[in-house]
Amino acid sequence: MEKQNPALSTQKTEKPKTQAKPKAEKTSLTPAKQKNGSKIAVILIRGPITLDKKIKDTLQMLNLHRKYNLVILNDNPVTEGMIFKVKDFTTFGQISEETIKALDEKRPKGKNKFYSLPPPRGGLERMGSKKTFAQKGALGPRGDKINDFILRMI
Repeated sequence: MEKQNPALSTQKTEKPKTQAKPKAEKTSLTPAKQKNGSKIAVILIRGPITLDKKIKDTLQMLNLHRKYNLVILNDNPVTEGMIFKVKDFTTFGQISEETIKALDEKRPKGKNKFYSLPPPRGGLERMGSKKTFAQKGALGPRGDKINDFILRMI
């Protein structure tokens, strides 16, 4: 009997089926238990010059036109998506009612929907405006520590 060379075989070999990878879940800005009625403060840290058009448009929709402008938004999936899109140029976190009252007393927003603030007293964090807050910089999510940052800017 002749032995067949497996390379010359014309039989179809079945490929093993690959399993579908599970989709990664998007992390939320705030825990689920704190979502009802919570507010998010977003501050533009890096200027809007030389940005991609999509990023500029998102910043305009958020009313962030200049450096150190602050907006207070309701926490919902739409605003979370917009914030995640501009997270490399802003810092954000959950704002407390006391901080909102302090903002309204010292810097009324008038007919505009944003607060124009000066740079923070003591400067930005140690690594500056090009690193994330987790890397000891100024960008990205801060959580509750956004209140201290805002009070340094009032």
